Amino acid sequence: MNIFKGFDKKTLTFFRQLATHNSRDWFKAHRSDYDDFVLTLAQHFVMEMGEKLRELSPDVHAIPKVDKTIFRIHRDIRFSKDKTPYKTHLAFFFWDGPRKKNDNSGYYLHIDPQKVFIGLGLYIFPKDILQIYRKIVSKPKEAEKLLSVFEEIRDAGYGAGGEGSKNVPRYYDKDYKYAELLKFKGIYTWHECPPPEVLFSSDFVEWCFNIYKAMTPLHFWIKDKLV
Repeated sequence: MNIFKGFDKKTLTFFRQLATHNSRDWFKAHRSDYDDFVLTLAQHFVMEMGEKLRELSPDVHAIPKVDKTIFRIHRDIRFSKDKTPYKTHLAFFFWDGPRKKNDNSGYYLHIDPQKVFIGLGLYIFPKDILQIYRKIVSKPKEAEKLLSVFEEIRDAGYGAGGEGSKNVPRYYDKDYKYAELLKFKGIYTWHECPPPEVLFSSDFVEWCFNIYKAMTPLHFWIKDKLV
């Protein structure tokens, strides 16, 4: 029996109002809306999305709890000039690998009133993986394999690449044919769009799954080569 029936339009209304009234007093007064239209629906989504993702990644972590697959709504404001206490979006990360949660490749999802952002990969390499990555892509044949993965995903209609530094890292040839790959500090693929109508139906799981499936070659490359 499918328990996820889609997110409610009140899910987006809650975040829209939170953006306007981002205070502890407002959140406390509307805690039941968060529980009913955000957290409970998010937990249902994780259970069904996790089951579906195991068709691609049998060992994926799909834990329907805050600070596990569901990101906490509280912002870490200790070192931020912005002291608003709450995030104005809902986010998930289904990670797949033996390391700490954010040190693995995985399946990411962000929902807010303006957009749905869906992504996959390893956004920031841990230091040891960064060194492994650079050694691998410094070999032309391996670099070409990664570029072919990017191309396959782009052909499916999604973004693919990485966040790079300005310069080629020390001890590597700045004139190397694939020097741009050496600059990357993480690699990932993404798709962004306004909230689709399917967000509010049980078909949202399948919608996400089809996008993740097209992106998964990058996940497999990361797991095979790096993690």
